[in-house]
Amino acid sequence: MHMKIYFSLAALLVVVIIGCSSTKTTETTAPSTAAASPASDHGKALYEANCTKCHALKDPKAFSEEKLRKMVPIMAAKAKIDAETQSQILTYVLAVNKQ
Repeated sequence: MHMKIYFSLAALLVVVIIGCSSTKTTETTAPSTAAASPASDHGKALYEANCTKCHALKDPKAFSEEKLRKMVPIMAAKAKIDAETQSQILTYVLAVNKQ
């Protein structure tokens, strides 16, 4: 009988310790531009709305400008994004990349 109580208390203690331990969680969000403008806000909105349809948002700073200029048109074609929207997304990610 006492063994069941000890095991139950030990199990409860493990659950409490695990539940109270700090865990680091990361959430991917679109980076904000330093100087927000209506154009950059619109580019950011298009980036968030269109790019998340296929994958998690990526930090444009993680890629070179050359890579972004190659990647965005390829992904835009796969996602069937029109040329104007693609241009605005590319302008936004390049602006963020330069910060």
